[in-house]
Amino acid sequence: MKADYYFKDTPEGRAFYPWGVLGSGRIVSTEIEATLKRFINIWMVVAFPVAIVAVLYLDSYGPAFVFGALGASLAVFMAVYIVVIERLCTGCPRATERLTHSEFNRVQGRSYSWWKLAFLIITSFLFVCGGLFIVAKTLAHPGLDTAIGALCALFFGFGLYRFIAMARARRD
Repeated sequence: MKADYYFKDTPEGRAFYPWGVLGSGRIVSTEIEATLKRFINIWMVVAFPVAIVAVLYLDSYGPAFVFGALGASLAVFMAVYIVVIERLCTGCPRATERLTHSEFNRVQGRSYSWWKLAFLIITSFLFVCGGLFIVAKTLAHPGLDTAIGALCALFFGFGLYRFIAMARARRD
């Protein structure tokens, strides 16, 4: 379950880190933990595909409209995340321990087999190369294709970094 990445056992109890390694955690009960996991898994399944489909569907309206729609949809989904998480964690005490990068990477890395991590690393690398190729081919006449190529390279480049970090943490 992907939501497990955001939880950690601490001396105070089970801690939930809504912003991963970037923020502090909250000590939550078993019932709240189950509700949070269910919400996060549903949110991940809905938010990202809707944003991607919106970009693909709105491509014919031009780059400004596409990026505006993408920004608006991401803002709405982040607002929903913040409101729901804050509502569910109201009254939960703050955790004294933070979630470290190595703990986060280790939990994520162990949720994938070696074969799946290798596949994700290779695939991400190929998509980075593809994005850079698109940028190089369209640089003479920049437009939406150039922006999409750059975003592809950036997105999958970050994914490549994360998958390599997971593989390294899993090995330790």
